[in-house]
Amino acid sequence: TINESFGLPFWLSSFILVILILITLFLKFDRLIAVLGGVTPFLVAVVVMIAVYYFITGDLNFSDVSQYSNQNKSISPGWWFDAINYASLQIAAAFSFLTVMGGKLRYQSSTIYGGLIGGIIVTLLLLLINFGLVTEFNQIKEVALPSLLLAKQISPSIGIIMSVIMVLVIYNTVVGLMYAFASRFSRPFTKRYYILIVMMAIITFACTFVGFISLIGKVFPIMGLFGFILLIPVIYKGILRK
Repeated sequence: TINESFGLPFWLSSFILVILILITLFLKFDRLIAVLGGVTPFLVAVVVMIAVYYFITGDLNFSDVSQYSNQNKSISPGWWFDAINYASLQIAAAFSFLTVMGGKLRYQSSTIYGGLIGGIIVTLLLLLINFGLVTEFNQIKEVALPSLLLAKQISPSIGIIMSVIMVLVIYNTVVGLMYAFASRFSRPFTKRYYILIVMMAIITFACTFVGFISLIGKVFPIMGLFGFILLIPVIYKGILRK
């Protein structure tokens, strides 16, 4: 995103982001939550604006999408499997960090309503942005970052804003996952914790050279499978408690 939007060399773009992530992980947890939470309202506002713009001005032509899908069959058994896999991916990505956050909440109702309302908001946003993508399908079908392209088509300035937000969201996600992972194998802000996050930062930087599309194509389905496995005991325990 940084490379395409601002022209910085790829390795330098990745290096800057990894260093920022590393610095953030040296902060105390309360500050960390404040940093992560600050990105979300801007993301919601821009995504809604882009989606609504294309939804109003464009045409929902599902025939082009269906034709492309039929010509590019994947190994997936069907759309229903992809839907379950994608939902499971979100669980796998969020599970560790949400358990850390949930343990620090004062009221149990906060976890219930936070999860419920948050899930509904994410679902509506996904519907909006996907409808927006459908209206411009022929332009975005071969693009790695379609939502960024849609933003640039509205206005170059909106494209820049969207680029910054996308970088912050990536930063947000990696910080959350790395903190959750490190806190499982060490006490936060101890010597072992700092060694772990430095090692993970080095591995993260190396992984950026694999390539965005190829990395997603290989890693996300596997993460989705683990998310589905995680979901089974969560649902089971939820039913028992009810």
